[in-house]
Amino acid sequence: MLLINREQISDIQILRLEGNVDIQTMTILQKEIDKIITEDTAKLIVDNRNLKYLSSTGIHMFLTLYKFFSDKNKHLIICGLNNVLDDIFEIAGLKQIFEIEADCKNAVKILL
Repeated sequence: MLLINREQISDIQILRLEGNVDIQTMTILQKEIDKIITEDTAKLIVDNRNLKYLSSTGIHMFLTLYKFFSDKNKHLIICGLNNVLDDIFEIAGLKQIFEIEADCKNAVKILL
């Protein structure tokens, strides 16, 4: 199961993920990513504090976001990685390409 909440602070969109991102929940996340791209969001924080599991499908979704934001010179920050997600990001080489903040409040301060 995956729950997604969106919040806006100033011109920053915050996408809060809760549960699992896998093949069964990927369409839910894909719809949110499509909205973010359609809205031409300039600043996005993806809050993973409550994300429990990320499959290769989920990694693909993060890379889709990265491509959109980097191609358009927009700002994307990933925050709130737990130990398991931190390991996944490390092993997959994502820590070298994403801007990652441990504290989501700090991510907001960076983008304000």
